[in-house]
Amino acid sequence: KEAKIYYTNKNIFFYTDQITVISVRSEEKYVDYKAAFPAEWPSNLKLDKAGLMLALEKCQLSTDELFTTSIGLNEKVLEFDADDPYLNIHAAIPAEYSGSTDQIVVNSAKLAIMLKQIESQEIELAIHDRNKPIVITGVNETGYKGMLMPISSAPKTKK
Repeated sequence: KEAKIYYTNKNIFFYTDQITVISVRSEEKYVDYKAAFPAEWPSNLKLDKAGLMLALEKCQLSTDELFTTSIGLNEKVLEFDADDPYLNIHAAIPAEYSGSTDQIVVNSAKLAIMLKQIESQEIELAIHDRNKPIVITGVNETGYKGMLMPISSAPKTKK
């Protein structure tokens, strides 16, 4: 069908007999997404990507559709426990954690997807509160920064 096009400095209009579309013109300015990451949240957890991926894959054996995984944060070891009525899913990996939060609950599948985008074999996370996002980066990989929101703020109890 035929369409009439009108434009101004700020908008573009497409008009037909049955539909009108009004759009804001791009000013070639892009959102600074990195500004969403809190600068005052330094990384406080460093660990091996391969070990973390193995622990997350084990947690994804859960029949829970949210892959709810509780991560106990200790100075030298991360303890992973996944919700499942049939299996006792537990994994532990060495880590260097210096934060004050003792536990966080995440979707292990979503965290694994984010980690697959990082080329670095050493991962850094910023975990400062069980109710705030986790900032994920690769060591010496300035081109990638991810953010994952915890799926639950309630502390989980071990089975």
